[in-house]
Amino acid sequence: MVQRWAAGAVIVVLQLLSSVVDGAIPEHLVKDLPGLPPVNFQQYAGYLTANETTGRNLFYWFFTADHENPSSLPLAIWFNGGPGCSSVGDGLLLELGPFYVTSDGNGSTVLELNNYSWIKAANIIFLEAPVGVGFSYSDSPSDYTLFTDKRTAEDNLQFLLVWLEKYPEYKKNDFYLLGESYAGHYVPTLAKEIVHYNENKKPSDLHINFKGFAIGNPWTDAYANNLGATEWWYSHSLISPHTYEGIITNCDFTSDRPVDYGDENPLCNAAVQASDTALAYIDAYSIYTPTCNTPRDFNGSTSKKLKQKEVGVLRAGSAADPCTPDPVRPFLNSEEVKNALHVRSDIYWTSCSDVVFVNYSTADILESMVPIYVELMKKNVKMWIYSGDTDSVCPTTTAEYSIKAMNLTVEIPWYPWNHSTQVGGYTEVYKGLTYTTVRNAGHFVPSSQPGRALALFKHFLAGSPLPAFQ
Repeated sequence: MVQRWAAGAVIVVLQLLSSVVDGAIPEHLVKDLPGLPPVNFQQYAGYLTANETTGRNLFYWFFTADHENPSSLPLAIWFNGGPGCSSVGDGLLLELGPFYVTSDGNGSTVLELNNYSWIKAANIIFLEAPVGVGFSYSDSPSDYTLFTDKRTAEDNLQFLLVWLEKYPEYKKNDFYLLGESYAGHYVPTLAKEIVHYNENKKPSDLHINFKGFAIGNPWTDAYANNLGATEWWYSHSLISPHTYEGIITNCDFTSDRPVDYGDENPLCNAAVQASDTALAYIDAYSIYTPTCNTPRDFNGSTSKKLKQKEVGVLRAGSAADPCTPDPVRPFLNSEEVKNALHVRSDIYWTSCSDVVFVNYSTADILESMVPIYVELMKKNVKMWIYSGDTDSVCPTTTAEYSIKAMNLTVEIPWYPWNHSTQVGGYTEVYKGLTYTTVRNAGHFVPSSQPGRALALFKHFLAGSPLPAFQ
């Protein structure tokens, strides 16, 4: 049975005051979060500076593991995608965090404890990056004119180094990167920066005990994602044979240049517009989920997904129910919550940043991450890719085409995996990488299949294959 607490009541969790993290930032301790019930974990939130020169300040919300000895468990950072969407608004409060923010249907916000939170298995930092996302900000207007994977990864690395110095209890913990969607770029590029840092640091410098990463429904390679999505739409009867043939025959999936809508082959444009029409009345992130009776914008269209500046529907809307009012935005923008999280009162929180989205480097969005995967495999970085099988945005086929491009050796052939006496999905283990689907899960796997997602996460951390269904 789910327990709920009204967000209007302020409850001070006394356990947190008597048992704080050694060496942590005491002023970042979250003590008065509205609606928080007594819990067994601690939480810290606030800003750390990733770049002193221009004043780039990243907001984080950290949760110790819900465990009797949290410092014995791994440490991880979670990223959502976009580019430009908040890890707090979706990942934390709607997917895998310790509690959900929901609406009671009468205009009031309530908190629900998440029995399948990933903090059951790890200590997790939810980081809003790059600057401009959520509560994160820069003191320099020039930082908002162009966003790149490189700068984002460098800032995230600097944040991590500062964070570990502020929370020395976790310096030696196994460390992992997690995320979904455009984290398919954020995570491998940061992993590359971490490996490079460890290899080139001075002996006296901090060593990051980096072990690996797991990414859900990732945007990895433009060609693989565009072709894979088109084939997935057709195989799931979302587009007609005529539309499918029009896209496959006339659209250039290999071009590495940005193209504005209307400038491509007109036959491609016509087919892509037909796809837009076909997908307009379903939830592209979870195609079998009922939706409202109005077409959804998705912050972009299918046409933009096909190598557009915005990479179209990649900018994930939300894991929330599309037919109910958004409960997260009013919660995070309330004065009480801002005070509890130690954030600037003048920043209005939104789930996705238009500034970041519009000004993100097109060249970076279109760049393939496959070479980075291959490079990191040589460094023995553990990698898992998981894919909800009802997502049409970054569907299973896109991950499978990306993996095919890596030319890996199969160690354990494709098999159904078991969760609670049901098929949880299908998995295949390669030398250097594990791939798994999650059955009946959409783009936001921990939201739509929380039990299966947590089981998958635990096996990832343990480095053990998922149990076979028999």
